[in-house]
Amino acid sequence: MEGSLEQKAREVVTQALADLKSIDVSQGWDIFSTDNDVQQMRKPLENLFLVRGQTEVPLDFEIIRDFVHNIDHKHKYHTDFEEVRVVEAFSDELKIIHHKIKTPPGVANRESVVVQGLFSDEEENVYLVERSIEHPSVPVTAGYVRVDLYICGFVIRPTGPRSATLSYIFHLDPKGSLPTFFVNLIQKDKASIPFTVRELLKSGER
Repeated sequence: MEGSLEQKAREVVTQALADLKSIDVSQGWDIFSTDNDVQQMRKPLENLFLVRGQTEVPLDFEIIRDFVHNIDHKHKYHTDFEEVRVVEAFSDELKIIHHKIKTPPGVANRESVVVQGLFSDEEENVYLVERSIEHPSVPVTAGYVRVDLYICGFVIRPTGPRSATLSYIFHLDPKGSLPTFFVNLIQKDKASIPFTVRELLKSGER
């Protein structure tokens, strides 16, 4: 069972990586904000928008990579996360993670189970990608709705000895209707994640 689950995880995350790379270089984005030197963009797709944020970080790409890859930091830039835990780690680069997500009063709390993969290419670009997956030890939590995370992830592209472009891409099916104000809040919050990460790193967070 363990071997088949690991194989499934690798298949899912490999496809997610291909999708992340394709999305990252795609055209047709609508820029809805450039506040704080962060381009916040979206594309209309079924089940909310495909959302993207991008900024320049004045640090070595490895520092950025290590920070976003450490799940202990997730709640610092995902302010809606109330719990993050590793369900199973096949390696340091391949893990299954469970998130519990806080929502406003009147909206059912959400949760997700995802496979996370860390990759790099010959140009030292880094891809940290996640996609929903099932795990036998994590049934749906009572009182929560299990979302379908189509894709989310960071793309880190070195631009100099101590600088890199940081992008974050996000798209999910929330599984149920959500108030318009909350949809807009999600879009702005997720597209601003590169800003939050940049400011945390500039303040000395590691």
